[in-house]
Amino acid sequence: SSISYIGVSSSFRLYNSDYLESKDKQPLTQIKPFSSAYVTHNKIREFMLKIYDNNINNQEIDVYIANNLPGIHLIEPEGTYLIWLDLRELGLTEAEREDLIVNKAKLWLDSGAIFGKDGEGFERINIACPRATLQEAFDRLAEALK
Repeated sequence: SSISYIGVSSSFRLYNSDYLESKDKQPLTQIKPFSSAYVTHNKIREFMLKIYDNNINNQEIDVYIANNLPGIHLIEPEGTYLIWLDLRELGLTEAEREDLIVNKAKLWLDSGAIFGKDGEGFERINIACPRATLQEAFDRLAEALK
């Protein structure tokens, strides 16, 4: 089963205002979304820690890019699981960059162009995944650049 902590947070916010005015207050762990989160929290926490331990860090990404992806540079992230790759040095048009990423590397990234003119030439990638998945993505991109 899965649980959405964002959904739980929203439930809490919606429930909280009624809860504060209620005379029949019940412990939060008896409210369905919270009881589910409470019961599964340790399992989810252990799972997330395993993913985090197996994830690649920003310094490793930077070294890999420098050694294997000529013309691509990492924009150093600031406390996020989303990184930006600067592909402007490759000199590709938006269509050529899309062809490189989607058709040749077989990846689905967020083109910076969806964020406006200033985003053109950049790609955004989610690195909140196991190390092997991210390694495969970077290897595919390296192969596509050859």
